[in-house]
Amino acid sequence: MRKYDEIKYERPDYEKLKEKMNQVADEIKTASDFDTVLSLLQDFQKEYDRVETMMSVAVIASYLDGTDEEAGEEGAFCMGNSQAFDVSPIYEAIASSPFKEDFDKKYGTFLLESVSKKKMLHGAGEEFLAKEQEILADISKFVANITFDYNGEKLSASQIGILQESDDPVVKKNARYAYRKAYADNGEKIGEYLGQLIETRDKLAKANGYNNYLEYCNIEKDRYSYGEPEFDEFVKNVKKYILPLSEKSNKKIQKRLNLETYTNDDTGKYFADGNAKPVGDLEFVKDKMQQAFDDMDPMLGDTYRKMRDNGYTDLERSDTKLIGLSFAQQIFSERIPYVFSNYLGDAAAVNTLFHEFGHAMQMQLSMNRYDLHEFYDQVQDLSEVPSKTMELFSLSYAKSVFGDDADKYVEGHLINVLDEFTGYCMFHELETYFYTNVQASPQDRIDKYNELTKLYSPGVTYNNFDLFEKGCALYSSYAIWRFARYVITYPLCSLASVYLAMEFKKDKKRGAELFKKLGEIGGSMDYNDAIKYMGLKSPFSEEVIREVADYLQRELEL
Repeated sequence: MRKYDEIKYERPDYEKLKEKMNQVADEIKTASDFDTVLSLLQDFQKEYDRVETMMSVAVIASYLDGTDEEAGEEGAFCMGNSQAFDVSPIYEAIASSPFKEDFDKKYGTFLLESVSKKKMLHGAGEEFLAKEQEILADISKFVANITFDYNGEKLSASQIGILQESDDPVVKKNARYAYRKAYADNGEKIGEYLGQLIETRDKLAKANGYNNYLEYCNIEKDRYSYGEPEFDEFVKNVKKYILPLSEKSNKKIQKRLNLETYTNDDTGKYFADGNAKPVGDLEFVKDKMQQAFDDMDPMLGDTYRKMRDNGYTDLERSDTKLIGLSFAQQIFSERIPYVFSNYLGDAAAVNTLFHEFGHAMQMQLSMNRYDLHEFYDQVQDLSEVPSKTMELFSLSYAKSVFGDDADKYVEGHLINVLDEFTGYCMFHELETYFYTNVQASPQDRIDKYNELTKLYSPGVTYNNFDLFEKGCALYSSYAIWRFARYVITYPLCSLASVYLAMEFKKDKKRGAELFKKLGEIGGSMDYNDAIKYMGLKSPFSEEVIREVADYLQRELEL
C-alpha cells in the first residue's frame, strides 16, 4: 500500500474505461466457464480501481481547497463522469449467461436484481447529470468564497463557525447574525443555483421515464420495496411520538439555562457552564480515538492506525475547506478508505470524527470481503448505520476524551439524536415540496423552509426573522443542494444504531461483532433483508418509533 501523497493524479479516461467494459461484456457472453467470467471481471475491476482512485483523489483535492478553481473543475469533471458511468452491461451479460446461478451463489442475488431495476436510471439524460455536477461545483465555489462581517473583520466560514458556538452569549449572537446576514445578502445568487439544480434534476428524472426526481432517487438509492408512502408514514409517526419530546427537551434546556425565551441564538448550548469540550487538541483526540478503536476490536484499531500512519486522513481545520463538510471515501487501488474533515475543536467535531470513521470501517470491512466495486458501499438506507453506531459506541469512551465533561458529552449527544430525528424529517418534507413543485419561486421555497422550521422547532423563538425571509437558513443548509433524498436515511439508520449500541453496552465483544457483521454486508443485500439479517425490526412500524421515543424520553429524563 502506497502512502496517500505517493498517489500521483492523472485525469481518468472514462471513454477508455467504457471501451474496456464493453469488451469485457462481449467476452462474458462467449465465455465457456465461470472461471473465465471471474477472470474477466477481475481484469476489468483492476482498471476500474485505477480510474476511480483518480476520481477520489480529484474530489478530495477539490474539497481540501474550495477556492481552487482548477481543482473544483477537475473534481466536478471526475465526479460527473463517475456518476454517469454505467457498469450494467457487464452484469446484464452475466444475468443472461449460463453462469447467472454461479454468480448468484458467489455474490448473492441482490446485485443482478438491482442492476435490472436501475437500468432505467441511465437510459437517457447524461447531459443533465453533467449539468448537475457543474451547478454543484459552482455553488461550492461560490459558497467557499463567502466571507462574514464580524466586528469590522472579514472572517472565513471556519472562523465564524467557531464563534457561533462560543460560550459567550453576546459573541454567539453576533456571530450567528453575521452568518445569517452573509447568506441573506448572497441569497439571490444561491437561490438561482438551487432553482437550476431542481429543474435539472427534474429533467433528468423525466428523461428516464419517472414522474419526478423523488421516484428517480428512490430507485437510485435501492428503495425497491418501499418509497414515498412508507416515508410519509414514518414522518407522521416521528411527528406523533418524537416531536413532542423536542418541545420538552427545549423547555428543559431553557430552564437549565435560566432563559426567559429560548431562541435560535441559544440553540446548541445545553449546559449553563458550557457544553462538553475535549481536554486536548486534535492530536490528543486522534490518540484517544486510536485507543478506543483498539479497545473495541483489533481489526478496527489496525484500520485506523493504517489510515493515520499513511496519510489517509485530513482532519485539520482549514479556512479553505467548506465548513460543516466531512466524508469518507474509498481509495480503490490501495484498498483503504480516506477520511476528510474540518475539525473545529468542539464536541460536535469529535462526534463527526467518530461518525466518519464508522463509515471508513464499513468500507474497509466490505473491501476486505469483496472484490467488486458494487459491494463496497451499502444500500442507501443502511449506509448510515455504521456511522451512527460508531457515534453511540464513542459514548463509552467519553471519559478519555472529555474528562469531567464526559456526562455532558453523553447527554448532549442524545439530545442531538432527538434533534436529528425531527430535523431530518423536516428536510425530507422540504425536499418533497421542492421536487413536486419544481416551478415554485425562490421566495416560495424560502417560505416553505421557514414554515417547516417553525413546525419542527417547538419552543424556539426566531430572532432576525427578516434574514430568514431572505433565505439565510435555507441557503446555508448544505444538505439541501448536495445530498438530495439522502437525509431521511439518518433517522432510519438511527433506529438500528440504537439497538447495536445497546448490545455493545451490555457486551462489548458481541456489539463489535455485530458492527463487523453489518460492515461486511456491503452492498450484497437490500435494506429490508439486511435489517432482518441483523435481527432488527422494521423502522416503518409505529411500534418501533414509539420504542425509540420511550428510550430517548427515559435516557434524557423528559
